[in-house]
Amino acid sequence: MYEEWWMKKEWERFAKLRKETLDCIGKILKASGGDCHKSYEGTMDVTFTFPECFVDDPYNEEPSVTITLYCYIIGPTRRYEYRGKNFAEALTHAEKGIHAMIEEVLEELEDD
Repeated sequence: MYEEWWMKKEWERFAKLRKETLDCIGKILKASGGDCHKSYEGTMDVTFTFPECFVDDPYNEEPSVTITLYCYIIGPTRRYEYRGKNFAEALTHAEKGIHAMIEEVLEELEDD
């Protein structure tokens, strides 16, 4: 059962999203002279939360997944969490949310 959530395709999507995020941060830092950042900019966590022992079959339940982005300079807060019932779903939410922030901040950079 676990082979389904540990797929190479999702890790490739995650790597692409991370690269896009870091590239955006690099553009912001370049435009600002590199002085408006925190040391954690662009840190990302992928957390697999496995079910407790009280579910019907704790050994075969898929874990829920949370993708967390720590990044102050591309959005309004410092931490963004995207959850899903599996890695693919959490990643889809993360892509949607992070791409929206990247698009907005890059538009702002172009306007300056």
